[in-house]
Amino acid sequence: VLHPKNPFAPTLHFNYRYFETDAPKDAPGAPRSWWFGGGTDLTPAYVFEEDVKHFHM
Repeated sequence: VLHPKNPFAPTLHFNYRYFETDAPKDAPGAPRSWWFGGGTDLTPAYVFEEDVKHFHM
């Protein structure tokens, strides 16, 4: 979490994770499964519409 001193700069919180599973034991040679999870939150003290649009691009 980032908490800037400038009130015009938003607070930013993020966490990202990487998950990976082994191949099933009953299916040797099958590919592993993997994916990314997590997310990002932007919490402005002062909302500017153009910043909101830019963040969600």
